[in-house]
Amino acid sequence: MARWTHTYNTERPHSALGYQAPAAFAAQLTAMGDQLRASEPLRRSPIAPSAQPRHIQPPTLASAG
Repeated sequence: MARWTHTYNTERPHSALGYQAPAAFAAQLTAMGDQLRASEPLRRSPIAPSAQPRHIQPPTLASAG
């Protein structure tokens, strides 16, 4: 059972990992982490632009006629 668990957790491709083996996926993440740490800090952009003030006009009444 321990051998199967080890194979499943380290060598078997998993769909959630893009059909990569967990060990290969972890190695890829480690390499990406090194690249991210070496690059300039990530800049955050606002989720949505700030709201612009609106000019609300009072409703016009239709004349009965």
